[in-house]
Amino acid sequence: MAATLTARAVYDAYHDRFALQWVAGGAGEHRVVRQEPGDGGAAPIAALIVGHLNLIRPYQIQILGGTELDYLQGLGKNSRQDAVVRLFSEPTCMVIVTDGQVIPEDMHEAAEAAGTPLLCSALPSGQLVGRLQHVLSAALAEHAKNLARDTRAAL
Repeated sequence: MAATLTARAVYDAYHDRFALQWVAGGAGEHRVVRQEPGDGGAAPIAALIVGHLNLIRPYQIQILGGTELDYLQGLGKNSRQDAVVRLFSEPTCMVIVTDGQVIPEDMHEAAEAAGTPLLCSALPSGQLVGRLQHVLSAALAEHAKNLARDTRAAL
């Protein structure tokens, strides 16, 4: 895993393991997954970084399975357009459509317009969320440990 956890680094490290395919938003490959502190400033918690669609408190890695796509499809035209724009805006680092779902064209367009990576995976959404939380917890903890070591060495 790279020193900075970018969308490209996540894809490169896990595309084979999680059957990820990069679909759109290539300009956003350098978006950084920012570490969220755990309780009391402890190690970063991946559960705060990756999860199913949440437009109120957006995850940096938003996962959309059939349920989430059905929800978005059921919105009125203007509401859906607003939701898709928000989905691909900061702080979202990447969006992954799972369960082998067909990605709607407006999501391709939004990913390209916002420069937000859009990926897909055939894995079930719940399984991908759990696995990404697990591997990102380890990667982020290692990154935090290295950063602390480098900071101490610079002093």
